[in-house]
Amino acid sequence: MKDPNLKAVDEALRTHYASKSLSENQHNELLAMQISAFESQTVSQKEGTQKTEIKTRWWDRLFPTSYRYAFYMTAFMFLGCLFAVYKLLDHAPLSQRIMNEIVYNHKQDMPIEIASDSLTDIGEYLNKLGFSIILPSALAKPNWKFLGGRYCSINGKLAAQLKIKNMKDNNTYTFYQASVGNDLKKS
Repeated sequence: MKDPNLKAVDEALRTHYASKSLSENQHNELLAMQISAFESQTVSQKEGTQKTEIKTRWWDRLFPTSYRYAFYMTAFMFLGCLFAVYKLLDHAPLSQRIMNEIVYNHKQDMPIEIASDSLTDIGEYLNKLGFSIILPSALAKPNWKFLGGRYCSINGKLAAQLKIKNMKDNNTYTFYQASVGNDLKKS
């Protein structure tokens, strides 16, 4: 239910403001202010658009947001494939890689773990090899003397690094023994 007094106030306000009007001068001033405000708003919007266009990066224009993540994922997968191909390619044959590892082990000049001139003593100390150390026929001559040995790694597998001395020229040499796997026999 509506209050009759509110209805009377509503009617009174309508009639009061309906009788009011702007003079021609007031009307022109309001129109001029409205046009000025509209023009300044349009100019500021244009400047904002230009600033936004300047701030837009080239890749935002080239790749809209919906394609950007697809581009990133494709680039990431491409780089991953390049890395995998690089890692899978054998840059050198297995025998060359083993030789490089032997050279590296030799240049490290690590101290021997067991000092002995007996190949049996050295073999007993290096018991984790999984094979027995043998005496090559070239080293059986009396001018070679064993100084000792240590563990090393060749092609990721445990091997023996033996120090031997040539009694004729008094030079020390490094001799390696490793178990020959199927992968080495193939190359």
